[in-house]
Amino acid sequence: MAHELHVPESEFERVAGRFLDNGTEAVVATVVSVDGSAYRRPGAKMLLTVERPEAGSVTAGCLAAELVDRSTAVVDDGQPRVSRFDLTASSDTWGVGLGCNGVIDVLLEPLTEEYRPLVEASEAGEAVTYVTVFGDETSIAARGVYRPGQGLVSTTGTFTPELFERIRTEIETATAHGTTETYTVDSPLHGFEISSDIS
Repeated sequence: MAHELHVPESEFERVAGRFLDNGTEAVVATVVSVDGSAYRRPGAKMLLTVERPEAGSVTAGCLAAELVDRSTAVVDDGQPRVSRFDLTASSDTWGVGLGCNGVIDVLLEPLTEEYRPLVEASEAGEAVTYVTVFGDETSIAARGVYRPGQGLVSTTGTFTPELFERIRTEIETATAHGTTETYTVDSPLHGFEISSDIS
C-alpha cells in the first residue's frame, strides 16, 4: 500500500540529521524534472529506508512503494541513479488520477555526510543551495553545496571553481528565491540542477 506523507520540509532535514548521527542507511529521492503535471515540482525530496518512506514527499503517494523498492539497489551498491516514471499512460499502476500524470525523473542517492550542510542550515534557519551536475541522464558527475556569505562549502567530482563562476548568477538567484531550476550548459558536464532550500 502506498504511503503518503504530508510533512514540512524541515522534517526531512530533522530525520536526515538523526540518520546521519546514528548511521542509519537511507536514500534521498529528489524530483529532478517534470514533464506535464505532477503533485510536487523539481527539488522536492523524500527520505527512504529499504523498508518505508521516512520523511518528505515527491508525489501524492503514487510512487512511494516503487521508490522504496528501488532504494534497495542504491543502498546495496552506493551508486546514485535517475529513475524515470511515465505516469501519462492509461494504466493506473502508479496511481494515475492522484495528481500524478506527468513524466517524472527522480534522482535516488545514498544519504551521506554530503547532506550535513543541509541539516546544519536548517537548524540555523539559513539558506543552502545544492548544485547537482549530471554527466548524462542517469549519473551524477559532480555536486557543489553553496551557502550565502560562505560560498562553496563542499564539492565532489568534477565541480570546479571555473564551473561555479560560470553559473554563479543562477546559483545566487535560486538561493535568494528558494527555487529549483534545471539548465543545460555547453560543456562536457551537460546539464545541472540548482536546488535551493530556505528554512
